[in-house]
Amino acid sequence: EREQRLLEGELDEQVDALVEILLERGLYGTWQRAGEAAVRPPIDRSPAGGKAVWVVAETLGGELRPVTFELLGKAAELASRYHGEVAAVLPGNGLNRHVAALAAYGADVVYLADDPRLRDYGTDVVTTLLAAAIEKYRPGVVLFGSTAIGRDLAPRLAARLDLGLTGDCIDLEVDLGGRLVQYKPAFGGNVVAPIFSRTSPEMATVRPGMLTPPAPAPGRQARICRLDTSRLPASRMRVVARSESEAAAAVALDNAEIVVGVGKGLGGPENLARIAELAEVLGGAALAATRPVADLGWLPRRHQVGLTGRAIAPELYVAVALRGALEHTVGIRNA
Repeated sequence: EREQRLLEGELDEQVDALVEILLERGLYGTWQRAGEAAVRPPIDRSPAGGKAVWVVAETLGGELRPVTFELLGKAAELASRYHGEVAAVLPGNGLNRHVAALAAYGADVVYLADDPRLRDYGTDVVTTLLAAAIEKYRPGVVLFGSTAIGRDLAPRLAARLDLGLTGDCIDLEVDLGGRLVQYKPAFGGNVVAPIFSRTSPEMATVRPGMLTPPAPAPGRQARICRLDTSRLPASRMRVVARSESEAAAAVALDNAEIVVGVGKGLGGPENLARIAELAEVLGGAALAATRPVADLGWLPRRHQVGLTGRAIAPELYVAVALRGALEHTVGIRNA
């Protein structure tokens, strides 16, 4: 569906034409797509005791990550087929303020775990918390974002509970038999394979940027259920330093309307200053990188986009000095 246009003529003429196209599409203003395909309308459903769909909410820098809202939208779609409720699981400390947002985006119930031991993510502590909650409440489906935390937590939880897990899904649906179909890229993204689970609850991680978030419904209420944290183990992790800029950079790439991606053809990290100038001219665009750039340490790993990195969905993606390998472009398919 994407318009494909080849610019010809002298380089200056091509640049002028491209600028005009981008301005028409909404650069420095309101993007044409905004408010249309950017969100999906809320699904009208009535939970009736069917299979519950859980979303493990994730925060970064104290704020909910966009993938949580994307998953809640998909969870509502699945729950409407199962006639069950949508639940958000929110582990952390002092995060009560996010309950209203989770409800607005579709959660019928919020399982809240508020404990100082959960202030910083620790695999052992959160795994113990979620394993106990799943065994007690028996959800039908549990979804995670395919982020650094989700990729760490979901496999540990699956192993703890002896469950199957499909990682890095790009979409989910319910088939005519009521089975959860988990779509996962295979063979380097050349094909998409449907995966079915043999265990319950069915568990999957979903790549950020692959799903369309729902339109929020302000004022919507959710039931709050507090999870027992009295038996949580002490974390084996000790935080020795914090860098707010690290979290800010990751959030910026999650939410960015404009992203500038760089490849190995840049020549070296000394040329990143010129890319930073371009990003600034584009209104403070976020930076993305191919895997070779991250491997070489020119940009931190959190900037890596692609099959083994993260997926993003900006309105505009400017690729500089990269060849567009499938392993990278699979991460920008929703741009």
